[in-house]
Amino acid sequence: MATDLQRRKLELKYQLRFRLIEAISKALDQLIPGAVILTIVYFGIYRTAHELAGRETFATLGISLLADVKPDEIIAYVAAIVGWIFGVNALRLRRNSTERLTIRIQELEQRIDPNRTTSGLTPRGQTPPEDQ
Repeated sequence: MATDLQRRKLELKYQLRFRLIEAISKALDQLIPGAVILTIVYFGIYRTAHELAGRETFATLGISLLADVKPDEIIAYVAAIVGWIFGVNALRLRRNSTERLTIRIQELEQRIDPNRTTSGLTPRGQTPPEDQ
C-alpha cells in the first residue's frame, strides 16, 4: 500500500512539472512572435527614422522621384514592360515550336533525298554560334 501512495505522489509531482513546462511553452509561443514584431518595428522603423531625421539621403531622393511620377507615365511603363514580356514569351514559344517540328521535317526530307545537306541552323531555328 505504501508503494501505491508513493507512486501516486510521484505521478502528481511529474504532472505538476509537465503542466508547468506546458504553461511556459504556451507563454513562449505567444511571447516570441510579439518580441519579433517589436524588434522589427524598433530597428526597421523607429531607429531608421530617428537616424535619418533631418538628413538628406538617397532615400529622400528616391521618394521625391517616385512622388513626381504621373499616372500616365506609370501606364506607359507598365505597357512597355507587358509588351516586352509578351514579345519574349512569343519568341520562346516560336522557337519551341520550331524545335518540335524540325525533327519530323528532317526525317521526311531524308526519306525523299538522302543526299540532302543541312542548312546549318540549330534545331531551334537559330544561326549557329560559330557563324555569328
